[in-house]
Amino acid sequence: MQAVLNDPSVVLYMDGNRHRFLAAVAGWMWDGVITEQALFCLLRSVCDRYCANPAEKSDKWIRQLVRWVMKKQPCTEQVSPMGE
Repeated sequence: MQAVLNDPSVVLYMDGNRHRFLAAVAGWMWDGVITEQALFCLLRSVCDRYCANPAEKSDKWIRQLVRWVMKKQPCTEQVSPMGE
């Protein structure tokens, strides 16, 4: 995911629902190993780069989403929610 964030040529299109988009990305990044802080930082970066009005999603909201995702089974899929 960090490579995607660092590549300025990557453009993501979403259906306009930031919550669903961020939940899908967080779920995909949750591998059962990544720490809460690392997942939070990545998801904050995704939100800031790809979501309209990213400031509307507070750090508190993103951290709550991360904690919710981390209670779920880790993702074992090799394909990202972005079709990579």
